[in-house]
Amino acid sequence: MTVQELIAILQTKDPATEVMLRDPCNDIGYVRARDTESLTLRAYSRKCTVLYGSWDGDEADWPGYEAGQYVTHGVLIE
Repeated sequence: MTVQELIAILQTKDPATEVMLRDPCNDIGYVRARDTESLTLRAYSRKCTVLYGSWDGDEADWPGYEAGQYVTHGVLIE
């Protein structure tokens, strides 16, 4: 599901629905999401912590992290 599809579903309940992000300059404020980008990612794990990096065929050099071998799709919201 894309972010646009999610927004469309939410807007069937309330046409004024927006996707909001925390304002990085203000701990209590929010800003409207401006853009989305589809990503292809690889999961890296260590001791119950999971991080994601770009899937470029080569594993990132993250010492101590185990690289997953499955493509994970994600959406970057800005």
